[in-house]
Amino acid sequence: MEVELKLILSYDSHYKFRTLFREFQTSNSFYHNLFFDNETQFLRASKSRLRLRMVQDLHPDEIFGEKEEEYLYTDAIVCVKSKGKWHQDVHSVEEIETHIDPSLAKMMIENPANFETLDIPPIEKIKTLAEHVPFAEFVQLADFENTRKCFKIPHFPHLVFELDESVFPNGERRYELEVEFSAEDASEESMAIKEFLDSHDIEYEPATTSKSGRLWSILGLKNKKKKRNKRN
Repeated sequence: MEVELKLILSYDSHYKFRTLFREFQTSNSFYHNLFFDNETQFLRASKSRLRLRMVQDLHPDEIFGEKEEEYLYTDAIVCVKSKGKWHQDVHSVEEIETHIDPSLAKMMIENPANFETLDIPPIEKIKTLAEHVPFAEFVQLADFENTRKCFKIPHFPHLVFELDESVFPNGERRYELEVEFSAEDASEESMAIKEFLDSHDIEYEPATTSKSGRLWSILGLKNKKKKRNKRN
């Protein structure tokens, strides 16, 4: 179970955070997030999502795309998530993920039906959703990109602060801070983190939807409801 505090930032707050805590930054990565399903949205109807995340490591201050040469992906992650639940600004969701070789991931992108051949926990989870899962019908339904800078701040040595900048297909940018912690510590940790941000005058708003939820909203993709046969 993934339990995260999700806070929406303005550009100014995003810039202030990464500037104040620059010395505690541990990584900088580019993510290309691709979502797969069939045209009738079998997975969404089953309250699940299949995401393939292509990962490129960046230099600490690098912005993806500023170089002319081609980037090589260094990692790929297959992930299946269930429909999440919100409690104020804390989001919890069942998540199963597995790292795979980027060259293998490219085969999934070229032909999404290949997902069925992967012998990994996320795909095994999908196979439990129905007697027949329509892998042959899978297509890439949507995608978005984001950069993520991770920070280990001494005040919270047990936590990783993830500072995101996401770009959606319509050009919309979303700035966000995410911090994952255990479910039993959620309330206490969430309050402590927000008090810490307040003490540094970093403004934020509670997130009301996940990145993928925002993506679906932008693209106008809705859950497909199964039709019931009416008896005469």
